[in-house]
Amino acid sequence: MTPVNIGTGLATLSVRSGVGQPWTMNVVRNAGTPGSQTPTSPPAHRPRFARTLAVIEFLIGTAAVTAGALMLIRPDGSLLDADPTVLTATPFEDWTVPGVLLAVLVGGGFLVACAVEWSGAPVASAASVAAGSGLIAFEIVQLALIGWHPLQPIMMIIGAGLVLLVNLRVAGNSSTRANQSRRERSGYE
Repeated sequence: MTPVNIGTGLATLSVRSGVGQPWTMNVVRNAGTPGSQTPTSPPAHRPRFARTLAVIEFLIGTAAVTAGALMLIRPDGSLLDADPTVLTATPFEDWTVPGVLLAVLVGGGFLVACAVEWSGAPVASAASVAAGSGLIAFEIVQLALIGWHPLQPIMMIIGAGLVLLVNLRVAGNSSTRANQSRRERSGYE
């Protein structure tokens, strides 16, 4: 059966039924009329993207807390094969203080960013950028104090990658809002 459309200028009511099928009715607001713009939901990829970022942050945070805890359990670094002789030119006598700093600053920062990202709070992007930037800063200080270690560039790349991903999301959201605003001004939905 052909649908029947009843238009009022503000909305259109579509009524349709097929043989042996129930009647269905849909109300559709007409584009371009005052108050006709319906709220749009965020793009479908956003929640999955946010969850993915949160999982990455959780893994990094958990690894940092675990490594820091292992340094606290054995301050000589033996549980991580960390050479205590690299600390001779630093203000640290053993791995206790570096372990606390790693667990609290990097681990805690990433776990907070994970929780904020998972919750969808408006400051999620800022928290993720702070965690990624903090990781880069931590690795630079570590490089300056104890010298080269193969994990340093890997962790710096992870931190920079996280900051880049968040900035791409922010830029994408800005572009989406700008396009939506243009559509609303032109009367298209």
